Amino acid sequence: MFFLLQLAVGSTLHFEFYVDPAAVDTQTEESESSKTGAEGETTEVTKPTEERASSGEGDDSTKKEEGQQQPPQQRQATEMEDIGAPPSGQTLIHVPNLHRFRESNLEILEQLVRKYRVPRRYHFPLLIRIRLARAFPSLEERRNFVRVNLLAFTILADQAQSDVSLMNSFFLYEPEYISELMELVRSDASMPADFRILSLKALTALLADNTRLQGLISATGSSQHHGELPSMIRKSVATLTGSVEHPVYTLPFIEALFTFLSSLMATQDGIIALNNAGAIASLLPLLNDNDSRHSTVLLKCLNILEFYISASSSAISSSASMSLFRDLGGLDSLVGRWNREIAEIQNQVTAGEPM
Repeated sequence: MFFLLQLAVGSTLHFEFYVDPAAVDTQTEESESSKTGAEGETTEVTKPTEERASSGEGDDSTKKEEGQQQPPQQRQATEMEDIGAPPSGQTLIHVPNLHRFRESNLEILEQLVRKYRVPRRYHFPLLIRIRLARAFPSLEERRNFVRVNLLAFTILADQAQSDVSLMNSFFLYEPEYISELMELVRSDASMPADFRILSLKALTALLADNTRLQGLISATGSSQHHGELPSMIRKSVATLTGSVEHPVYTLPFIEALFTFLSSLMATQDGIIALNNAGAIASLLPLLNDNDSRHSTVLLKCLNILEFYISASSSAISSSASMSLFRDLGGLDSLVGRWNREIAEIQNQVTAGEPM
C-alpha cells in the first residue's frame, strides 16, 4: 500500500465525478420553477407594503419585513444562482501541493464545490480525498488513514449478514482487498504491529459473508500444508511453547490469529480446508502449555478442537477425524490437560485461595 511509504513529496488532489446531462436538465427546470414561484410569492407579500410606504405609513413594519429571512424556495433559488447548475459529463478536479494550503479542509471543500459546481452526493467523497491529500506528506498521518480504513472495513463487514449489497458494492471497486489484507498480515517487523492485528480482525469480520468464504480460504492458503495460515499456526505455536522467538508473533497478534482461525473452523468449508492442511496436529502442543498468559489462546485452541471433533458427516467423516485425533496423541493430551486443570482447582480449594 502506497500509504506506508515515507515520501518527501508534495500532495496532489485528484478527483473525478460524472453528472448525467439528463439529470442536469431536470435540476435546471426545477430550479427555474422554484425561482419563479418564489418571485411570485415575494411580489404578493411586498405589494401591500409598497402601498403603505407611499401613503407614509408603516415605515417600521417595512424595515422589519425587509430584515426577515427569505422564504425557503427563494433561498434555494439564490443558492442555485451562486453555485450554478452542475456541469454535465465528466469533471476533473486537479489541485497540486494541497498540503500547503492554509485553509481548513471544510473551507477548501466549500471553495471547490463552488468553483466546480460539485453535486451534493460527491461532497463527502471529495472531503475524504482532501483529507488524504493533505495528510500524504506525513508518514504517521498516512498510517492513521490505513488504521481508519481497516476499522471502517471491519464495521462494514460486520453488517454483511443484514445487507450483502454493501459488500458487493465495495468489492466491485476493490476486488483485490482481501489479498491486500493478507499482505499486511504476513508483513515483517518493519510494519506497525497493529496493522497486522487490524487486518486479522477485518478478515475475521469478513467470515460473516458466506459468499466470500472460498475467496478467504484461497487467499490465506488454508487448504495447503505450506499455505500462509497453516505456516502462521506452526510459527505461533512454536513461539508460545518457547521453541523459537519471532518478533512478529507477539501475544496480541497470536490471539487475533486464533480468533480468525476459530471463526474459520466454525464453517464446514473451513474444517475441510484446515483438515487437508494438517493444521490440527500443529495445535496439539498447546495443550501442554501451562503459561497463564496464554489462557486466551488456549481457550481458542480448545474451541477449534471442539469444532474439529464434532464436525458433521457432510464435512469430514466423524470416525476418521476421531481416529486421526487419537493417533496424533490428541486424546491423551486433552485428558492430561483436563486432569491438570482439576488438580489445580483442588489445590486452590485446599489452600483456601480464590478460584
